[in-house]
Amino acid sequence: MGLSSATARNLFVCLSFLLSLTFLTAPLRSALAQNQRPGVGLSYDEKKRQVNDIAVTVVVSGISCTCARFTEDIRNVVNDLGPEGIRVLPVLGVGGLQNVNDVLFLKNIDMGVVDEDNLRLLKKKDPALYANIEQRVQ
Repeated sequence: MGLSSATARNLFVCLSFLLSLTFLTAPLRSALAQNQRPGVGLSYDEKKRQVNDIAVTVVVSGISCTCARFTEDIRNVVNDLGPEGIRVLPVLGVGGLQNVNDVLFLKNIDMGVVDEDNLRLLKKKDPALYANIEQRVQ
């Protein structure tokens, strides 16, 4: 079973984002980790913030979608539950158009895997709301 160029491009974008996130946040996470031992003596609010700081949510179309398997593979490789790590949380969505809306408008959805043609469809559907969608979604 071969990959379409759009699927391969989506996977590359996801991997690029996660790698850049790892390198960009590592100094900040190191500074935070030096100030406190992981999980020892943390209040409920501090622990909640610490756990949420390392989480990245990725919405995919469905469990049978190829992108769900890619996201699971990314999760298996990238997941590090330590205070300096990144935790990838795949979220099952309902489809490409809704996944774009989830990334744009839903709280705590960081990334989504969609085909590029969904961006054009949304822009055509509501030009005012999605006027600069190419700048807001990568």
